[in-house]
Parts: sequence; C-alpha cells; structure tokens
Amino acid sequence: MIPPQFNMSDCMSPMSPNTLANADADMNIKPSKMALSPTAGNRRTFTDRTFSKLEKGSLRGGIFNMISAALGGGVLSLSYVYVLSGWAVALAMTVIGYIAGTWSNLLIAKMAVRYNMKNLDEMAFKAGGNCLRKFL
Repeated sequence: MIPPQFNMSDCMSPMSPNTLANADADMNIKPSKMALSPTAGNRRTFTDRTFSKLEKGSLRGGIFNMISAALGGGVLSLSYVYVLSGWAVALAMTVIGYIAGTWSNLLIAKMAVRYNMKNLDEMAFKAGGNCLRKFL
C-alpha cells in the first residue's frame, strides 16, 4: 500500500503569506496603516529628547539627580584631599576605602542570602529591631 502524498498547501489558507504564491521575501509583514509601535506617531527626535528642557519628574531629570547623588561632593573633592595629604597617604586611604566598601557589600549580600532577606530594611529590622529600621 502506497501512503498518500502530503501536500503543504492543503493546510494553509489561500491568503496566508506562507503559501508559495504570496511568499516574496524572507519575512512577509502584512502592510498596515498603523505603525508597529503604539507610540511611533508621537516620538520625538534624538535632538529633541537630548537637548530639551528637563521637566519636573522626568526620566532624564531623575537620572541626573541619581548621578549627582552618587558622585556627590566627596568624589569631586578627592583631588583636593590628594593635594593636602600627599599622594602616598591619599592612595593608601583610597585603597582602604575600596577594601572596606567591597567587604561590607559582600557581607550584606551573604547575610541577605543566608537569612533570605529581600532588602536592607529587613536586615536592619532583624539586626536592631524597629529602632534601627527607622534610623536607616
């Protein structure tokens, strides 16, 4: 007994882009009057986004605020401290600060994993109760 031949075109609708008659490229995207992105109609150009005024509560304003908080006055005054204390002492203090910061971050991460805590607030409560939680 000979098995019946399987024809792929029997499974597809006549208007499907998968049919041989409609396939004209590697990818067939159905043409549409709407853009693919819902916000494509009201997008701003790169220069408008980059050089426009910083609005209150905007994403760019928040990013600049976080960067200035992270850098702070300490990093900006680091060169002045190097001048006052000398390069050897300042370099030694920078290395000590790096080691202390790395060690404390690793310690916090290990304790969070060991005691299954999700954030620093939970760790402060477990270590010192409600008083330390409010302090932090």
